[in-house]
Amino acid sequence: MARTRNLLAALLLPGLLAAQEPAPAEALPADDPVLAQLDALAILPWLLNDPFTADTASLNVHGFAPHE
Repeated sequence: MARTRNLLAALLLPGLLAAQEPAPAEALPADDPVLAQLDALAILPWLLNDPFTADTASLNVHGFAPHE
């Protein structure tokens, strides 16, 4: 009996979760302290002059194939 109940729950739970409405996105307040801290960090000279890149060709220094 418990096995049947667990099987039924395992089959129905994903469908019930997928059927729920997504939660509405909340707007960020203008005086959000986290955003203020991120803005303060963004103007630091060592971050402004950071040579960050997302170019996979320049980051692939070991010559890996694209699927590896």
